[in-house]
Amino acid sequence: MCDRMADDTFCDVEKMINDGLHSMVLAIGYKVGIVSVIMDTVEPCTAEEISSKANLNKRYVEEWLICMTAKGVVKIDDGKYYFPNKKQIHEAAFVSTMLPIFAECFPDLEKVMRNKTENKGYPFPQKALVWEGQYKELSSFHDVTWLEDNVKPVINSYFKDNKINAETFNILDFGCGYGKLAFSLAKTYSKGLVWGVDIDEAAIDAGRNKAQKNSCSNVFFEKIVDSNMPDLWKDKFDIIIMSDVLHDLPDPNTIMANFRTVLKPGGYVIAFDPPIYSDHKKNVGYNDAIDFMPYSVFTCLPNSMSEKPAIGHGIGWGYEDKLKYIESQGFQVLATDGEDVEFPKWRIVFKQRV
Repeated sequence: MCDRMADDTFCDVEKMINDGLHSMVLAIGYKVGIVSVIMDTVEPCTAEEISSKANLNKRYVEEWLICMTAKGVVKIDDGKYYFPNKKQIHEAAFVSTMLPIFAECFPDLEKVMRNKTENKGYPFPQKALVWEGQYKELSSFHDVTWLEDNVKPVINSYFKDNKINAETFNILDFGCGYGKLAFSLAKTYSKGLVWGVDIDEAAIDAGRNKAQKNSCSNVFFEKIVDSNMPDLWKDKFDIIIMSDVLHDLPDPNTIMANFRTVLKPGGYVIAFDPPIYSDHKKNVGYNDAIDFMPYSVFTCLPNSMSEKPAIGHGIGWGYEDKLKYIESQGFQVLATDGEDVEFPKWRIVFKQRV
């Protein structure tokens, strides 16, 4: 256990490391199909049954099961194995597969960390982008219910504020990834038009293919280059949404300038970003900081320093400094639904200052 800290918070480092090791074991179980077999089987199974259904070496399956039962992830009863909470374990097992991706980042991360003279980084690994798209599909993040709670109240406020026809409006999903949010928006606002943009060509192709396959006529996907959007989009969008994007940008000033161009007068920007405090001491023991900062160390911060001007925000940038930055770019932060905007939260709503 590490030394006691001044604020009486303890950190059991040995347990943390042990949990990490077991997370890697869980990740390989997910990858090779052990987790899926146990998830899909109604009754508890023997090691032999699991290895047969997963088409795996029985001895390796046994070792995996011994490890996971010792940790309490898998339960054993009369020589048969099962998960005590399938839904929770399924999502956690998928999250654990990010650890091997982190491991692949080690050489690049070590190199840029040792560069004392300038900010250098590397783009998001393609595997990380695919992982994020799969995670959003697996979770409730960006589904229609999430939209009802987090986006619809803001759009309703925009309609009321600007006295416009709620049936005819355009939404831009900036940094759309594989398009889950864009499709949820298109389904919820069937008479509106939704554009998803991203620099990831594979994600854009996937979005286009899904739209064509499902005959979605009100959602479109465009690849952007050098953070620039088409000239034809001037004053085009009523709403711009960016989810888990703002802190990743190497050149946020250019993006904000683009937003000022393509946003209609009175239009809203809705940014979803991890609500970390800018005051580092306030993050001690704070769950959002604990949950999200590892992603920033390995992917978010390096991406934000992957090209000039290499601003280097990352998740550690913090909510309070984020608000100051948005205001400095000619926008006004809005309090919707009676929010206290001074307290860190996922959603930040703003519009161009008149």
